Amino acid sequence: FRVEIHNLSQDTLVIGPEAFTYATCTRGVADRPEACGLRHPAANPEQVLLALDIERSQQQAQNSNEAAFHTTMILLDATIGVASAAAEKSDGALLAGQVVVDEGNAMDGVEAREHHQVSAHEMERVNWATDAFRKTTIFPGQTTAGLVFVERDIKASAVWLWVHVGQEMYRFPFDQTVYSVIPPRTA
Repeated sequence: FRVEIHNLSQDTLVIGPEAFTYATCTRGVADRPEACGLRHPAANPEQVLLALDIERSQQQAQNSNEAAFHTTMILLDATIGVASAAAEKSDGALLAGQVVVDEGNAMDGVEAREHHQVSAHEMERVNWATDAFRKTTIFPGQTTAGLVFVERDIKASAVWLWVHVGQEMYRFPFDQTVYSVIPPRTA
């Protein structure tokens, strides 16, 4: 949800992720037209950013370990190739040469995966760092806005969003309709 808060009071407001809660609801039978679940906190961008950074760090460590392994294998295979060539064992030299090529290709794969992971991570991080509604101070007469993220519930017919601002609480209902996409038939 895109939420915009305009401070019409004379007080400075501090609004953070804890100000947003939500509940999903389903339409029931006639005597219970709508049944809502428990209220949940919206996603906390600071926690998501921390989780993204931890995940990225783990990915980098795994990629570094894989690259070091493949480098070691190339060095060992090159040593075997040199030793085989010196002993005039062409089969060993050819096999070692093929392993060096295979390990080089594996290293290229690690580098490509690292590049893809960095790009995906940065795009996700920018989304949470710049677009999400993060803890902010709103001075009198000022406005701020951002995205509030909630867990998706495709069975819900409505989502209620609560926004706690100072001593006030505001409720916003959103109807939800889920459409199934049917791929076009090909001739």
